[in-house]
Amino acid sequence: MVAPQAIFRAVRNRDWLVVAITLAGLVFKLLIVFAVALVTPVTKPQLDSTFHNAGSFDANLPATAELRATVEGFQGRLECEPAQTTLNSVQQLQGSTTRLDVTVTAPSCRTTQSIMNDLLSSNASAVTPRVFMAFQGGDCGSTQANDDQRFVIMVGTITVDPASFPRNPNARDVPLRGALPQSAAVICRPTYDLGPVEVVKNGTDLLSIRRLNSTQPRTLNTIHPWDFAKAQFELYDEATLNGSVLATDKYYDNPDQVVIDSDGIIDVMMAMEVKANGVPQLGNLLDTATLDRLASAYWTQFSALLARNEIMAGARQQTVGRAVLVGERLLVRTVPVHLMAALLGIIVLVCLVAVDMVPRLGFLPRDPSTILDMATLLAHSRPLLQCLRGTGAADETTIHDRLEGSTYRLGVEPYEKTTSTCSGYFKILGGFPPPLDAPLYFQHTGHWKRPLSLQLWTRGAVIAVLGGIIASLEVALRASRRNQGIAGVSDIDYLHFLWTSGPALLLLGLALYHSAADFATRSLAPFAKLRGGGELSTTVGLDFLNKSKPRVIWSALRTGNPSVLITSITAFFASLVVIFSGALFTPVPVWDARNAVLQSVDFFANTTALPAGLDPDSLPPADSDAVLSSLILNANVSFPAFTFNDLNFPAMQLQGALPNDYRELQDIAIEATIPALRPNMQCRLYPQSEVSTNMTIDNLFINVDAEPCRVGNSGQQTSNAQFPAIPGASVPTALFGRATSRRDNRAQCSDFLYIWGQLDNPSSPSSTVSSVSAMGCNETLETVAALTTLRGPSLRIDPTIPPRVTGATATPNAVALPVLQYSRLANLTATGGNLLDPFFSALTSSDVAVPAAALGDTGLDTAGRVADAIVAQHKVIRAQNLNLNIRRSLSAQGNFPFAGNGVTIGTGGDTAAAQPRVAGVLRSVNKSGARRLEVDEIAARVLQAILGIVLLGCIVGLVLAIIGGLGIRGEGMVPRQGRSIASIAALLADGNVFGFLGRGAEWMKQEEIEADFKDGGLVVGFGLGWEVVRARRRGDGVRRYGSDLLGDEELEFGLKVVRAGGWQGGVEVGLGTMARVTRGQRGFVRTRS
Repeated sequence: MVAPQAIFRAVRNRDWLVVAITLAGLVFKLLIVFAVALVTPVTKPQLDSTFHNAGSFDANLPATAELRATVEGFQGRLECEPAQTTLNSVQQLQGSTTRLDVTVTAPSCRTTQSIMNDLLSSNASAVTPRVFMAFQGGDCGSTQANDDQRFVIMVGTITVDPASFPRNPNARDVPLRGALPQSAAVICRPTYDLGPVEVVKNGTDLLSIRRLNSTQPRTLNTIHPWDFAKAQFELYDEATLNGSVLATDKYYDNPDQVVIDSDGIIDVMMAMEVKANGVPQLGNLLDTATLDRLASAYWTQFSALLARNEIMAGARQQTVGRAVLVGERLLVRTVPVHLMAALLGIIVLVCLVAVDMVPRLGFLPRDPSTILDMATLLAHSRPLLQCLRGTGAADETTIHDRLEGSTYRLGVEPYEKTTSTCSGYFKILGGFPPPLDAPLYFQHTGHWKRPLSLQLWTRGAVIAVLGGIIASLEVALRASRRNQGIAGVSDIDYLHFLWTSGPALLLLGLALYHSAADFATRSLAPFAKLRGGGELSTTVGLDFLNKSKPRVIWSALRTGNPSVLITSITAFFASLVVIFSGALFTPVPVWDARNAVLQSVDFFANTTALPAGLDPDSLPPADSDAVLSSLILNANVSFPAFTFNDLNFPAMQLQGALPNDYRELQDIAIEATIPALRPNMQCRLYPQSEVSTNMTIDNLFINVDAEPCRVGNSGQQTSNAQFPAIPGASVPTALFGRATSRRDNRAQCSDFLYIWGQLDNPSSPSSTVSSVSAMGCNETLETVAALTTLRGPSLRIDPTIPPRVTGATATPNAVALPVLQYSRLANLTATGGNLLDPFFSALTSSDVAVPAAALGDTGLDTAGRVADAIVAQHKVIRAQNLNLNIRRSLSAQGNFPFAGNGVTIGTGGDTAAAQPRVAGVLRSVNKSGARRLEVDEIAARVLQAILGIVLLGCIVGLVLAIIGGLGIRGEGMVPRQGRSIASIAALLADGNVFGFLGRGAEWMKQEEIEADFKDGGLVVGFGLGWEVVRARRRGDGVRRYGSDLLGDEELEFGLKVVRAGGWQGGVEVGLGTMARVTRGQRGFVRTRS
């Protein structure tokens, strides 16, 4: 029965202990219901919270949140000292290649350097100054020890005597006469340290980095500073091999008056200086302080990238940070606090009363949780059992009438022999037994009904209610999504109980029902087993009442009780429904929405020509798109403004100024469908049969049958792809991969050609190609419509809500395709002896990376994954290429600019308007504090899952009830619903269990009682059912024959002990006499065949 019904019945019977315990449990359930209304979110301007993360940290917070944390940071530095440069010799090696041998001397180091250059390749006159710039490695003292290695940065002007030039143009190793009129040099020792760094960032930008001096910096024991230098030189050697570092004269202010030769490191160093401070004066580079500053700035940045890609690994290193954001704060409500305090007070008071009413000492010799335990406690209660004879199949009213007027109490009666040392008979004393000569009537007034919670119509109704709740949750969730909530709510203290405690209170009834159904099922489980007969442990010895839920589930599995198992699990999940219902509805701040119009301030041009009057030197370096793409792919750099992944959006601004009440708000969002520029790749993955290889001593040549355009840049017939051999490779296998465009490699028909595979034994003359794959792609540009969310006054694309391309909106456009050179990608990952160009090197380590081993797998699925990654990576690179090279600003009047020849530079998009307008919706938090009630999707899905489990349990329980109810009179398995002492005693009085219990069974251990039910090692069975009444049992001494034998008055219903083919034991034995059936009495006992 449910808790309120149990309390009512206990009050009627004046059982105050039961009232107290049940009331405390019910109040505690109400306490859980009201606890869900204890806290509610309110808007606060600032919130400080702690979080834990590793060196590269992040948090699941809004994009406008400011994160501040102290993490361990890496910093590389150079310790430089000025040096003097002395020219030793100048030698023309071959053609225009020249070697300068110089000695560089500093106070603490002296080193000899050889500088390779092409200064003589210029057509300038011999008297034109020639400037060399070099960033090289050197040693102090001619040792290979890491501590003696240094960076040598040199700048100088070299003059060569024309008379010393060889007359034979094919001469080699010819010494020349030269001089070094101007020079500057620094010798630098690289160092690094690790120390605490305070990082401040938000969801889109890195705001600041500040080095802290609170602790002593440290270094890594296994990594020497020169290891970073060696990695640098290795990367630049690979970049030079692949043609990704090219010297450019535009970094200097007077390239027409001098001939400049610089290595790749110097070019990168100068590009950083141009980005930071503009084009430098060439003369300033002859100042050692300037060289020191430039080299230190370069090394600090480059070593950080090396550390990021080579020695940083994922780890859960905890740190403490602070998040400053505009959000909500949990507020404890006053009314729920006082209400919960009152309920807790009631619980404490009731428990104290219950503790006072519980007897200090136990008053039963054993726990009456099983039928067998009840039998041992009732075995000597002769007056009670005599009154209940013949009521095994009676209803509760009949039993009540039999016992009405009697008073009963517990007690212990001494055995007949006072010399006995045993405890005596435990029995229920009192009562008025019928006269010995009174006829015995077997009454069959039982209703044979299931408890209300287990009746079929109740189960069906609960199933329908559960299905309705699950469907209602889905309807409410969809309505909440569609209408941004289901209703507006106010901040009245009492009103929030409707959406917090209200659902929990409604679902509490469901939990109480399942608790009652679970208790009823566990109570009837032994009788269900007795109906079909069974052994002691699964029938009269079965205990499901005095156990916790996990023990009940385990016992149900062990004893084979599916009904108990299902109802216990169902009741457990039904109790969880109340807990999770408190999170179903959430009041959220109302966002004001108003229409907004966005207009573009730039466009994507239909030509690569520059607008008239634009200074080319103001443009970023030619390889900026490749470098930025490398940083995005490999270093997790954020996408620039108005770009995301492979999409390019025109820069937008609001038409008109923001209203005054919006200007101070950072948490504003504008949703609009904006046309975006996107690359489109049409690719074909060539089958293995169309790819052929030719391995020579020095090179690997690869041809693709579907790419017959094999005339190289020099006009000679060549292969589609050519890879140099790996000098000194000691690895057993080597991967190769090259990506080329048709502009860089005319020996291909497709716009882009990708070839990759694996070599076996690369260092051996018998090297073979174990796998090779190829893919050709043609590229076009298209315009798509993307639903985009822009955040804050700066209209940054929200990275937490990626733009979503809407439907089939792709249309071709006429935007110009600028030159894209894979060779200029920064090679940030060491290839480890593999032949991977920068594109494929990034493909094994970027955000869209595939495992390096996939490049050597010829399986079609693996090749397809590699092809998908190639396309995805290309689109990211092309997006930044378009962003930096084809995006053009409008004039001050909002018109298209003119090219140098006077022709208007137009847009390649779908519209001819200079400033196309886009309608959007501007949303911001309502400043009045209004809220709207939303259905939390996670809580709704969790509730639906739990309710689904409960529904499934109810359906299975109903099926088991229908199956188990067949073959029983009526629909129940016992004539009465109650499990009272009198009800159990009536079943036992009409059975023969008492005849097998020895004297003092109530004091025995369980094993001793079980031994009394064994005879010759045969284990007895137990059953509950009907049996024909014997004449001696009837008490009238008249034997009945014929049809009278089958009348209802001739049948008794009780709990029987059944032996397999043996004697059944005394029927009337045990009602207080405690006499066992002897061998002489077995002749008077009927046996069952």
